[in-house]
Order: sequence, then C-alpha cells, then structure tokens
Amino acid sequence: MSGWKSAAPEAAVRVLAAARDVSWPWQDLLDQIDAQAAHART
Repeated sequence: MSGWKSAAPEAAVRVLAAARDVSWPWQDLLDQIDAQAAHART
C-alpha cells in the first residue's frame, strides 16, 4: 500500500523535469507571479 507514496515524488520530479524541457507559455506567467509575490513580501 505504501508503494504509491514512494512513486509519487519520483513521478512529480519526472513531470517537472519534462515541463522544464518544454518551453511552456506558463513560464512567463509563473515569473510574473514570482515577481508579484516578491514585491508583496517587501
């Protein structure tokens, strides 16, 4: 039953690595969100 718990992080890492390889249009949006979050913190 605990097999999926150890597999989940590995799958997430694979998905993130694949997403990083592909140049998503999301990246600009995420950068904007990061910039706004950093601005809100100061």
